[in-house]
Amino acid sequence: MCLLDDDDIWHHDKQRQFASYIEKNPECGAVRSAYWQFSPNQDAIQLNGFRTELFEAGDRRNLERLAATSTPLNDFGYLDIQGRSLQEMLKRNSGVTSSTMVRRDVLDQVPDVPDALRSAQDWLLFVYIASIVEWHLVPGRWFFYRVHGEQITSDVTIPKWESRVLAWGEAWRNVGRPMGFHLRDYEAEYASELHQWVWAALRRGDRDQARRIYAAGSSFMVSWPIRWSVWLPPALRWRVRRPLAWLVAKSPLGRGDAGANDAARNGDWWRRQ
Repeated sequence: MCLLDDDDIWHHDKQRQFASYIEKNPECGAVRSAYWQFSPNQDAIQLNGFRTELFEAGDRRNLERLAATSTPLNDFGYLDIQGRSLQEMLKRNSGVTSSTMVRRDVLDQVPDVPDALRSAQDWLLFVYIASIVEWHLVPGRWFFYRVHGEQITSDVTIPKWESRVLAWGEAWRNVGRPMGFHLRDYEAEYASELHQWVWAALRRGDRDQARRIYAAGSSFMVSWPIRWSVWLPPALRWRVRRPLAWLVAKSPLGRGDAGANDAARNGDWWRRQ
């Protein structure tokens, strides 16, 4: 089964390259590749920290011609997680939708992804897949990712924290805890995301939403220094990151197993709102 977002474009040789890789690696159950980022808009120079490399309206032949002579600007090393796929995928979205290819029998085994998710659906699906097989990476860049103004990732009207927290809860309820993983190994990554959302709300003057965000996500932080660091101003949190890490290493777990249980139930908190 192959995935492709309707605004992205496969390289004409993508399927052949993937078929060749799978033939050489028959144990492979899930695979993807890196990509070229492009936009018809000269002002769209980056999205989510990745730089736009090609400026073209969207003709595949032109994109392929440009790619053949262009210098890559983005590092996709984060996609290379074979051998530790689930551990890495639980930390962050180490996947990419439009080059993903998964065996049908693997997809038949994954739990349903909730319809309520407005974002983070891809991450949750990738986590479920990683709980069954390792993610492989085909060398090369075999699709073109389009940057425009209508992506969900750039739509500020969608409260992405709600979907992300729901996805965390589903991932830990269905995969993380049953497979013996511990939230303490992941709380720093989750706290960084929670911190961004809380402070975005505070900058808007919306203290009520900041408190709601904290209430929803804090159960994924099982040590008290990490939980309370979410309220530190960004510059201060950066300056105290090393003492904070020391405190986390020395502190008791705080909520301990109760925190893990709370986190596994956190999707229920989201549904009650």
